[in-house]
Amino acid sequence: MSRGFFSDSWHRVADIRAGLLPSVRTHAQHYRGEQWQVLRDGLSTRFFRVRPEAWRFVVRLDPSRTIEEVWRICLEEDPDATPGQEEAIQLLAQLHSMGLLYFMNRPDSFRIFARGERHRRRELLARISSFISIRIPLIDPEPFLKKLSPAFRLAVGPAGFFLWLAALGFGAKAAMEHAGEIGRQTDNVLAPGNLGWLYTALLLMKLFHELSHAAFCNRFGGEVHSLGVMFMIFTPLPYMDASESWTFRDKRERMLVGAAGIFADLFTASMAAMAWTHTAPGILHGLAFNLMLIGSVSSLMFNANPLIRFDGYYIFADALEIPNLYTRARGLWLHWAEKFLFGAPHPAAPGAGGGKEAFWLAAFGLASVCYQGVVCVSIVAFVADRWFIGGLLVGGMMFATLVVFPLGKLIRHLAYGQSLAPCRRRAALVAGSMTCALLAVIGLIPAPRGILAPGIVEAESLSMVYAQTAGLLKRVSLRSGERVAKGCVLVELENRELDLDISATKAQVAELTALKLLVLRRSIADLLPVAERLANLEARLKDLESRKNRLSVRAELSGVWVAPVLEERMGVFLREGEVLGTILDPSVCRFTAVISQERASDIFEELRKHSGTALSGKIRLRGEACDALPASEIAVIPWERRELPSAALGWFGGGEIAISSGREDQHRGAAGRTAAEAFFEARARMTPAITRPFFHGQSGVLRIELAPTPLAAQALRALRQVLQKRYRL
Repeated sequence: MSRGFFSDSWHRVADIRAGLLPSVRTHAQHYRGEQWQVLRDGLSTRFFRVRPEAWRFVVRLDPSRTIEEVWRICLEEDPDATPGQEEAIQLLAQLHSMGLLYFMNRPDSFRIFARGERHRRRELLARISSFISIRIPLIDPEPFLKKLSPAFRLAVGPAGFFLWLAALGFGAKAAMEHAGEIGRQTDNVLAPGNLGWLYTALLLMKLFHELSHAAFCNRFGGEVHSLGVMFMIFTPLPYMDASESWTFRDKRERMLVGAAGIFADLFTASMAAMAWTHTAPGILHGLAFNLMLIGSVSSLMFNANPLIRFDGYYIFADALEIPNLYTRARGLWLHWAEKFLFGAPHPAAPGAGGGKEAFWLAAFGLASVCYQGVVCVSIVAFVADRWFIGGLLVGGMMFATLVVFPLGKLIRHLAYGQSLAPCRRRAALVAGSMTCALLAVIGLIPAPRGILAPGIVEAESLSMVYAQTAGLLKRVSLRSGERVAKGCVLVELENRELDLDISATKAQVAELTALKLLVLRRSIADLLPVAERLANLEARLKDLESRKNRLSVRAELSGVWVAPVLEERMGVFLREGEVLGTILDPSVCRFTAVISQERASDIFEELRKHSGTALSGKIRLRGEACDALPASEIAVIPWERRELPSAALGWFGGGEIAISSGREDQHRGAAGRTAAEAFFEARARMTPAITRPFFHGQSGVLRIELAPTPLAAQALRALRQVLQKRYRL
């Protein structure tokens, strides 16, 4: 047997006689082909899930036998399924901390079960420091729920489901039709005048949410005996304890009870959206808006999300058939750290089954930590944008909960953890070395630093081709993409009205020429007006013939003819001045990029520190991101602009630059090209490509390399820029 099968502390529990309390009831549940047991204390409504191999040990606990005797019996019956001594100690400590054991020789048990008392104190401190800190039960709602059971059967049945779907569809339609107005009104959701409505909506939403959990639990045979008040971020809200659903044998029933609150939130938000769109500003209008906002955000971002320990987490755990998902995921990462980093001979049991289960546990543990960080930052930014002091308070609480407390637990485990006793010196050395290395990487070692700027390819030599005379498109001499020489005919137009005007003008010129000869013979005094009239007609004829010649559009320079849709307009009447295409020289191109004000300040500071040093960078074009093209002669134009070089860089064109929707932009023809915020323009010369040409208007990204700086300095600078821009600090 491995060394980890035995424990140096086993002698402290070997002679203890213990058993489960008579009030403990067991409920069998199946996970991945294994039958787990849920231990439930009927007096304290506590639940504890036990794996099959652990249950074989727990079920044999009896005051008539010592723990050593029970363990030996399990070892003789099935050595492979018997938990090791350290695992048995941890299991007994957990059962003791949950208040599920009683002892015949209790005075001898305090030394080994002191960890259980510490666990209970840590649990109390965690509950006090958490955002859902205290629950105060008030009444037993079970008699009231029994009276409503007929209504619950109707609501949980097919009729209730179709009603929920219909409400969800109409509510989503109403919200999408008024998305702009919702976004504008959301900015004032934390205004002092709206806080009362916000709390009222939260209170009603939470009450309906908890009632839905209770209704589904009651529908599947469960009972709810606790209704009270809980404090969420110091805010009193109602709650109902529907935890009896955890004992349901059918996982689908457990999942439906967990999803009941989400169904209720979405239904309330949908009904509120319809009420909000059909009411004028007033009490009902404001309350409906807050209900719609809280119901949708709380369901999609929190309750339905499996990465946070709310309803979605328990639904996800039942769907994967992995109980205690969060605890076991954290235990698996701790097991790997103890085994591979610290070299513990008997690391803490990971609690993972096969490879798939270990994969889900590892992925969930990593994803939940990352998502919690993202959500916390989003919440802090949302609150700080409306109430800066409140954002600081929420941020401090979240930092303590997610960083300080877990770090303290890790340090205590390194100092006192039983599994690290044989290798505590190595564990401290490895942990200290990793901490120093991390601090050095973050705070001392310069890291690459660059600025990403979206932009487009522009040919430095280009000529726009216009229809110089109105006419029908008769012939396109070259296809788009072909090379053209200067003076070559590109497009031929036809204008029959112009031909008729020329013929009529020629006839008038001939008539006046004959009249002029007649005047010379008869009356020289009438010659002047005839001569003036003839000169005007000859000038008009010359202009008409010039316009006819311009029906054949010629290239003003050599290059590549670009007119991708011109051939599709064959036979269409084109107005004078209408754009036909472009002639450009792709051998000499530049990349024009858009740089935000924050990023531009980094560039200007870099140029001040290293005056005389040219900027360098690389360009990656859309569709060819694998190939980095060198950029030379990078120059940042030192004045702000608002009009983008191409609409393709804005939101309306599929780009990432926020666009202004002002009417004045539409009037001056800049719709889709006016940025919401001022920017700086950077230009870089592109080296001619050997394997393929560049295309004018092709979008991409320019990365400007800056001097390497430690990550801590980069993060601090970014934080200062955010504070200056958003909070004027």
